[in-house]
Amino acid sequence: MRMKCDVIKDLMPSYIDNLLSEDSQCLVEAHLAECESCKAYYETLKGDDDIFEAAAEELHVDEIQPLKKIKKKMNRKTLIVSLISVLCAAVVAYGVYFALFEIDSYVPYEEAGIRVSETGEMYVDEKYSSTWGYTSADGIKFIYFTDNYVTKDVARSEEEKNKVEDDFMNAGGVHLADDDTYQPFTVYEAYYLTEEYADMIETGIVDPT
Repeated sequence: MRMKCDVIKDLMPSYIDNLLSEDSQCLVEAHLAECESCKAYYETLKGDDDIFEAAAEELHVDEIQPLKKIKKKMNRKTLIVSLISVLCAAVVAYGVYFALFEIDSYVPYEEAGIRVSETGEMYVDEKYSSTWGYTSADGIKFIYFTDNYVTKDVARSEEEKNKVEDDFMNAGGVHLADDDTYQPFTVYEAYYLTEEYADMIETGIVDPT
C-alpha cells in the first residue's frame, strides 16, 4: 500500500493539472476514493494550487499589465534612441564629408605653382579642388584656384599637368553662326584674382560675365 501511495503522490501534480492519460487519471481517482492519506495530500496540493492561481491572476492584473506597459515604453524608448543614434551618425558622416570635400579655401597666387612656358602654355603641378576661369571678349583671362582638405598637397600626374593649360587657352569662345561649334578666344593676358575678388564672385556680389 505504501508503494502505491508513493506512486499516486508522484502522479498527483500531473493529475491536478490534467496531464495524465485517461487510465492513469482513473487509477488516481480510484485510489483517492479509498485512501484518506492520499486524499488529504491531494486537498493540500489542490489548495496550494488554487492559492497560486489566485495570486497569479491578481499579479496579472495588478503587476503584469504595468510591467507590460513599462516594457512597451522601454521598447519605444530603445527605438527612439536607435533612431536618434542613426540620425546623429548620419549628421556626423555628412559633416565629415562636407568638411573634407565641400569646404574650399582660396589658393594664393604665390602657392598656386603656376608655370607658363615661352609659348604661353600654362602648367600647375598641384591638384586643386576647382578652377575658376573667365575669358573676356578681348582675350583677357581671369583665373583663381580653390582647394579643400582632400586635394590639398596632392600632386598632379604628368598627364594631368596640361589640364589647366587647356582651360587657360580655350576657356572662352564665340558662337559660329552656321553650326554649333565654338571658336576659342586667343588669350593675350592673364590675371590671377585676389582672394577678396574671388570671394565676391563666390557670393555673387560680382558677376564677371
